Amino acid sequence: MPFNLLLANCLHHGTSYNESGVNVSIKPNSDETFLFFNTDSDKNKQQFNKYMGISDTGETICDLLIYHLNHASNEPKKAICLVELKGKDSHHAVQQLLNTYEIFNKNLKKNGLFQDAKWGAFIMTHKRSSVVKNVKPLMKLLSDKGLKPHIAKKGFDTFIRGLV
Repeated sequence: MPFNLLLANCLHHGTSYNESGVNVSIKPNSDETFLFFNTDSDKNKQQFNKYMGISDTGETICDLLIYHLNHASNEPKKAICLVELKGKDSHHAVQQLLNTYEIFNKNLKKNGLFQDAKWGAFIMTHKRSSVVKNVKPLMKLLSDKGLKPHIAKKGFDTFIRGLV
């Protein structure tokens, strides 16, 4: 089951993650739970990639899968946000997000998990990186798959809360 594999191999302690000077973080409210999973870590890549069927394909996946549960009402709302931290190459980031979505969506559907979760894709760019040009076609690739996409240097907390 992919979620058990995530918990055992990819769970990141805390709600902040930094890679190459790009940081994503969130402070949960009392009625929220956030779980950060480092899906692209070298320490868990072998077992994780083997289970997901991508160990010998050369496919790259995004840095994080963040699960958001808002339990403020009787009907808890769930979101899964795929996150790629990038300095420059937004085209590659979109491909990583698409690869990750295809892999997880296939495995989660097969197991009947998270059918009611909203999906998002967030590319967090470096503060000093230039503005990404021609971003609409890139975002359309993600939205055509059913993900709500966004690319920015900040504002992750507002984005993920807007998914549920």
